[in-house]
Amino acid sequence: AIGNLPLFSSDALAPTTASSGWLTFVRPLASDHVVHIGPVANSDGFVVDNRIEVVCARTKCHLGHYFGVGEGYCINASALTFLPSANPTN
Repeated sequence: AIGNLPLFSSDALAPTTASSGWLTFVRPLASDHVVHIGPVANSDGFVVDNRIEVVCARTKCHLGHYFGVGEGYCINASALTFLPSANPTN
């Protein structure tokens, strides 16, 4: 991502990635590298958006949303920089 923090690994891709069209991860590489924001409530206290926004801890740039344990982190691929693994298995 823009902040050069390692955020997610392909080892943590969720099974729903193939069907959703979004990169979906079970967990981040380090929990302190992402920040959860939300859900959003209006001035009356009613929740108007159940999604939990996920941003980079360093830059606060929007990465995607967290939908809970069953759904995981749906992350916009354009928010990430893809790097080869330091220990390739092939």
